[in-house]
Amino acid sequence: MNWLILVSFTCFLFAYTDAQGTARPFNIIEQVTMLLLHNEKRTTTSGQINIQCFEEINEDMIAYAQSVANTCPTTLPTDSRYGLAMSSWEGEFTGIEEYVEDANSWMTYFDYENNGWGANGLPEPTAKEDNLFRQAFWYEAQELGCGRATCPPTQQGAESTTLVVCAYTYKQAADQRPYLVLPGGSPCMLCGSLKTCREDGLCCVSRNNGGGGGGGGAVPPLSGTCGSTPDNLVNLVRMWYAPTTTNYLLTDQMEISRIAALPGTTYNQAIGRVASATNTACPQLTPIYRIMRLSEGYQPKGIIGYAVRGENICGATIPIYEFYQAASGILQAQKDPDGLAVLHKRYGSWDWQGVTFWIWSL
Repeated sequence: MNWLILVSFTCFLFAYTDAQGTARPFNIIEQVTMLLLHNEKRTTTSGQINIQCFEEINEDMIAYAQSVANTCPTTLPTDSRYGLAMSSWEGEFTGIEEYVEDANSWMTYFDYENNGWGANGLPEPTAKEDNLFRQAFWYEAQELGCGRATCPPTQQGAESTTLVVCAYTYKQAADQRPYLVLPGGSPCMLCGSLKTCREDGLCCVSRNNGGGGGGGGAVPPLSGTCGSTPDNLVNLVRMWYAPTTTNYLLTDQMEISRIAALPGTTYNQAIGRVASATNTACPQLTPIYRIMRLSEGYQPKGIIGYAVRGENICGATIPIYEFYQAASGILQAQKDPDGLAVLHKRYGSWDWQGVTFWIWSL
């Protein structure tokens, strides 16, 4: 009895100290059910254009999530290699449907435009609930693993608590919208080159049997594979010149050196490769014109290089997004990370114009 009193007193004095729980690991069927329920709720996200599906459960992630759950934490570790989220309930629960429903319950109140909460007096989540929502609906997904434990009562006279912790391949970023919504868009518009669209509107890795991961569903054919990779590829460098809000795509080394030396050039790196000239190996090559803003119009000022108009044509896998802003004009950037950052409005409000062309990886 004295030992129990001492523990209670210590926990009172040091509220951050986690209690030790009783492990109640999920069995394999329960783990798969958790994955499927995640995907089911992700398909119902209205207007999303880039949410991916969970493909597999992961034993290492299961073990890690279970080890965290066993400590009955009040806050989650910040140094984990995985994305983490948790939810808990007083009493004994399976914790599968409850966990996913807890995450989904905040969808109605999420203020997408402001990437936050509390608009028009709507309810606001706790930090734990906010993280749960963002992690469960973070657009990137691959593997999942969850742990469960029974934890001591949180107050005298209360029941024991069921705690579920899930580990995710990708960590959510609270300063970004968890997924993208585009007016007039459709699911899978931004699946990327490695994932294709499943019938339920999630982006999944294509399987040899024609179905996406994490469930069934036919996968549409790739946009094209005719031709082969040209043998005259050169680096395409993107540069941003802040004084005139000019976005440059360049291949000429002298021009790259000249602009890089200008005060106010804040971005300078290769984003992929393009062909330096037409090439018989890839008949679909089309010129990329350098355009200059002159008053209210644009005029071509020479050819930067050659690219293709569709994904996987001649092996091109990197999409170049185009955006427009009245104050700055046209901006073209590779999808990841710069294009996605613009879509997430990290650099203000830009209108997305679509994918302009596809280039080759470095």
